[in-house]
Amino acid sequence: MITHPLLPGVSRWVWPVDLLVYDRSSVLTVAEREEIDRLVNHHKKSPHLFEQNGLKALPKTHPLYRLLRPVVDVWQLSGINRQELTDGVALLLEEMHHRQNAYWAWTKADWLALICLTPTAFHNRYHKAKACRLFLIVLSYRLAEVTDLRLLSQSYVVPLARRIFGQPLVDEAVEGVCGELARWGYTPYRVANLFPAALCLLLLAQRSPYLDELSTDRLVAVRRSSVNGNLTTQLFALSRVLTKLGYIEQSLEKIISEARGGVYRDKLVDVPDRWRYWCQRWLKTSTLRPKSRQSSFRNLIKAGRWVAAMHPQQTDPAEWNRELVAEFVAAVDHMKIGDYVSQELLINSKTRPVGQPLKAGAKAKILSCVRTFFKDGQDWGWFPRRFDPYRSLATPRSIQALIGPNPRIIADDIWAKLLWAGLNLTESDFSASNYQVGSPGRQTFYPTELTRALSVVWLFAGLRGDEIKRLRVGCVRWQREVVPVPGGEEPLSADKVCWLDIPVHKTGTAFTKAVDRIVGEAIANWERVRPAQQPAVLDEKTNEVVHLLFCFRGRALGETYINTTLIPLLCGKAGLPRSDARGKITFPPGAFNDCFPAFQCQGTLVAV
Repeated sequence: MITHPLLPGVSRWVWPVDLLVYDRSSVLTVAEREEIDRLVNHHKKSPHLFEQNGLKALPKTHPLYRLLRPVVDVWQLSGINRQELTDGVALLLEEMHHRQNAYWAWTKADWLALICLTPTAFHNRYHKAKACRLFLIVLSYRLAEVTDLRLLSQSYVVPLARRIFGQPLVDEAVEGVCGELARWGYTPYRVANLFPAALCLLLLAQRSPYLDELSTDRLVAVRRSSVNGNLTTQLFALSRVLTKLGYIEQSLEKIISEARGGVYRDKLVDVPDRWRYWCQRWLKTSTLRPKSRQSSFRNLIKAGRWVAAMHPQQTDPAEWNRELVAEFVAAVDHMKIGDYVSQELLINSKTRPVGQPLKAGAKAKILSCVRTFFKDGQDWGWFPRRFDPYRSLATPRSIQALIGPNPRIIADDIWAKLLWAGLNLTESDFSASNYQVGSPGRQTFYPTELTRALSVVWLFAGLRGDEIKRLRVGCVRWQREVVPVPGGEEPLSADKVCWLDIPVHKTGTAFTKAVDRIVGEAIANWERVRPAQQPAVLDEKTNEVVHLLFCFRGRALGETYINTTLIPLLCGKAGLPRSDARGKITFPPGAFNDCFPAFQCQGTLVAV
C-alpha cells in the first residue's frame, strides 16, 4: 500500500478545503453517539431518511454537524450527485456506529475495509452504486490522505482525478501528453482510454495535477505498487513522452536496464568476492561498446566460477600465473553449454541445449574476453605482469582452425519464394500472422508500410540487421542521370537504381551503395505515412541523436524483430516451412552472398 506522501516533496497544488478548520477529534461525544444510534436504527426502517433531512442545509446546532460538514464540503467540490452523498453518509454513520469512534480516528486500513478493494466486493457487501464507492474514495483521499492504488480500477482513475483536482487541470495534462502520443502513432483506443487512465494514476499518486512535479522515482514507485497491470504497462510509453517533453530525466526502460546491469541477467552466485570486484571495476572502466562489455562480463563471471571451483586459493586475478592460465585454456577447450552458469539462468533459458560442447567460436570468445581483461588490468596497473595475456591466453590452433566464414546459404527456390512474398505483402497477411483467430479488427504494432519497407530492405539491400535498424530518415537518393556501365553494352538508365546511405557499422565507417529502385520506392512509401512527430533517438553506436527510419512510437526497431516476426511472416506468406535443411531460416549477413546474384539482371533485381 502506498501512503502519502508516496515520495518526499511539497506540491504547489492546494486542496480548496482546509482540513485545519474542522474539529477533528477522534472521540464521539455523547450527543453524537446517541444521534448516530438513532439515525442508524431509523435508517433500517426508512432508507430515505437522509435525503429528507437535507444534508446540505444542516444547521450548526445539529449534533452531527462537525462530522457531516467536511463530508458535504468534499461532496460539493466533487461533482457527485446527491444520492451518492446520502448513500455515502449512511455507510459512514453505520461504520462509526460499529467502531464507536469518529472517522477522523480511522486508519488507512479502516478506510480500505469500508471501501473494499474492488467494485464487485463493494456492491456485494452494500448493494450500492459504483458512484457511492467513488465518493468514499474521494473522502478517504482528501480527509485521511489514503493513496492506495489498489482501489483504482481503470474506469475509476480519470473520474476520480477530475473530481479531486478539477476537470480543467486534469484535461490540460492529459491533452498535452496524449496528444503527443497520438502524433507518435499510438492507436486511438490507447490515446483515448489507457494513457489518460495511466497518467491520472500518476497524478493521484503524487497528489498534484501538475506534470512538472512528476519524477522518475515516482513512476518507478507507481509501477511497483499498482496491481493494475493494464495501466502499469502504459507507464513505459508515458515515461518516454514525459522524457521527450522534459518533465522527467529518464524513461522507465533505461532505469530498469541500469538497475539490472544492462542486458546481464545472471546472478553473481558462487563468484569469488575479489574476482567479482575486479570484473565489475573492469566493466565500468573499459571503453568497449556497452553490449561488448556486457558480453565480456558474462564470460569473465564464468571464468570466476571456474577458478573458484578448481583453485579456490587463487581467486584474485593478481594471483593468476602461467600454469593456472594454461589449465584454464585447456578447461575452456572442454567446456560444455551450461558449465559455470548459475542454475537460475539455466532454468529461465529453456532453449539452451545444456550439456552439448561449446562451439569453436564460443570458446574463442571466452579466451578473448579473459585475455582482454588481463591485458587491460596489467596496462592499468591493477595486476602484476606474471604472464603475457596475448601468448598465454591465445586461442589454440585446434580451435582457430574451426573458425571461418560460414554463410547461411538459402536455396534458390526458397529465396525466390521469399522475394515474391516480400513484394506481395498485404494487410491481410499481417493481421492473420500477428493475432489470434477471432481478433480481425485489431491493428498490428508496426504499420503495414513499415513492415513492407523493412522486408524489401532485408531482401534486396544485403545489409546487416544492425545496419537496417540504424538507417536514417532520408537515407535514399535517386539516380537521376544516365550512367554508362563499364564493360556493358547499354548504359544504366535514370531512376533504374537509387543510392542508400548506410551508417557507421560493425567493420567500417558510413558508406553509400546502389540498390534497386524497389528499395527506394518502399522506403518512400513508409516515409510518407511515418508519423512526422517521431522523436529523435540515441544511436548507441555513434552517440548521435538521430531520426531513425524504422522508428515508431518513439522506439527503434526491436532487436529480434526480423528473425522472430518478419521472416516467419514471409515464410507463411510464401507457404514455406520455418526451417530448411540447414535449420531455421534466420538473418546472418552471409545469407545474401550466394543467393543475391542469382536474381540480378543488369544491376536490377528481378521480382519473382
